[in-house]
Amino acid sequence: MTSYEKIFKCFLRKISDAELANRLEFNTELAIEDMIGYLHSAVAKYNVDDKTITFDDDNQVIEEDLSDWEIEMYALGMRIEWLEPLVQARMNISQMFGGKEEKFYSQATHLTAIRDMLNADKLEIRKMRRDYGYHHNSYIEENATT
Repeated sequence: MTSYEKIFKCFLRKISDAELANRLEFNTELAIEDMIGYLHSAVAKYNVDDKTITFDDDNQVIEEDLSDWEIEMYALGMRIEWLEPLVQARMNISQMFGGKEEKFYSQATHLTAIRDMLNADKLEIRKMRRDYGYHHNSYIEENATT
C-alpha cells in the first residue's frame, strides 16, 4: 500500500502555492479533496504499463505498492493538473486597463512564464515515461543476455 500523504508530500515540494498552503492549514479537508482530484487525474493520464491502481479515498491509500519513481511521476502529474487551471484562469486571459497612477506588469510575460513551466513539466513527464519504457522493455532485456 502507498499512502496519499507520501505522494502529496512529493507534490507539495514541487509547488509554491500560498493559497493551497492556507487551505491545508485552515481548511484541510478542502485542500486534500483538491489534491485527491489532482492525483486521480494524474494516475488516469500518466499511468504506465496500464498498471491497475486501486484508490481508497476513505483511508487515503493506494492499494498497490508504488515505487519511488512512480510516486515522483504521479506527483509531477499532479503539478501539471494544478498548473493547467492557472494558465487558463480568467485573470490571466483578461486584459487589464489602468490609469497612469496604476502599475501593471505584463500579463503576456506572466502567462508565457506559466505556460513555459507547464510545457516543461509535460516534457519532463514524457521523458520519464519514455525512460521507464526503456528500462522495462522485455524485448531489450531478452536480447541483452543473448
